[in-house]
Amino acid sequence: TGLPLPQQLGGISVTMNDLPAPLFFVGQGQINCLAPLELTGDTVVVRVRVQGVVQATLSVPRRAVSPAIFTFDFSGGGPGVLAENSTGRV
Repeated sequence: TGLPLPQQLGGISVTMNDLPAPLFFVGQGQINCLAPLELTGDTVVVRVRVQGVVQATLSVPRRAVSPAIFTFDFSGGGPGVLAENSTGRV
């Protein structure tokens, strides 16, 4: 609802290379967060915590820019998801 974005929502927090990742949304099976600007290196270790306990760890390559289209199908196929802001504009 405002800035700065929270570092915890509903007991969920995310770190990338031990840096807190600001959260936009946390829901069933989905977390939307912002990669910290201070990230360095070629690989990012992402950790998801629930009530402070690590529940998932993932290593991913870091890229300067990684544009993507979100889809309804988790396999990456199918139609793209239309993104709208809070006023309903694309």
